[in-house]
Amino acid sequence: MDTSLTLCVDGGGSGSRARLVDGNGKATAEAAGGPCNPTTDLAAAVAAISELWRETAGQAGIDPADTAHHHLAIGAAGLVMPEARCTFADALPAFQSTTIVTDGYAALIGAGGGRPCSLIAMGTGAVGHKLMADGRSFQRDGWSWLGGDRGSGAWIGRQAIEYALMARDSVVAGGELTKAVDRAIGESEGAVLAFLAKLTPGSAAALALLVMAASEAGDAAAQDILERAGAHGAALVRALDPSPDELVYLVGGLADVLKDRIEALIGRRFDEPQGDTMHGCFLIATDQAPDEVRVVAGGG
Repeated sequence: MDTSLTLCVDGGGSGSRARLVDGNGKATAEAAGGPCNPTTDLAAAVAAISELWRETAGQAGIDPADTAHHHLAIGAAGLVMPEARCTFADALPAFQSTTIVTDGYAALIGAGGGRPCSLIAMGTGAVGHKLMADGRSFQRDGWSWLGGDRGSGAWIGRQAIEYALMARDSVVAGGELTKAVDRAIGESEGAVLAFLAKLTPGSAAALALLVMAASEAGDAAAQDILERAGAHGAALVRALDPSPDELVYLVGGLADVLKDRIEALIGRRFDEPQGDTMHGCFLIATDQAPDEVRVVAGGG
């Protein structure tokens, strides 16, 4: 009888979640942890995985040192390049087997149960994935917080910083949003520059909460940022070119905030995901869904 378990990890840029499951996918333990983007901080990503394993193993009454009897399946941010996956895999604890895919692809598989569909994930980053009938997939955006991730939490945070600094320069009018951002990034010139020097996708995305609060308070600048974020989400859906009868999903930390805006722009409702990123990891690791085979679709 196979008593091995699989640690399924949703490794995000701001935080991670893990679920320890048996061979049938039944959960035996769950935990939350720190950021897991091996490209921006390999050591922190490895530490997050190790801590998630220790915590879930402890909940399940397993010796954390006994990794060789169990499996690891990770969907993590920042793993588009094969070299990044190899470096990450080499740095992780040695399990009986290790499956590593991008977090967007794992979310795609979890949402559609491994069947053809389209999905956009709007969290710290922003990415669109489409699984085709032949098992291959392609991605839109996910170009990192410096090159893309349009409409994401990191993008929203950067827009908020830029607007607040424009207000300091008397280029635009201040308001509730600029006051909140000023408190977060520092009042003095030196404090702001120090804050920006240490800015990460996660710390930028944390400012999205200030934008949401200011928007609810009626701040026009905050509302404009969220409207533009929704427009980017809608453009991402269109870039996947779903057919009228194709299932389309929206997931991520900003899903509730941007859903209505995006649906109004694309003229359709998102479908309800069948499962989450961790379930997608399980399906891929147990050969119940296609491995991640990425192709370049369209483009210039």
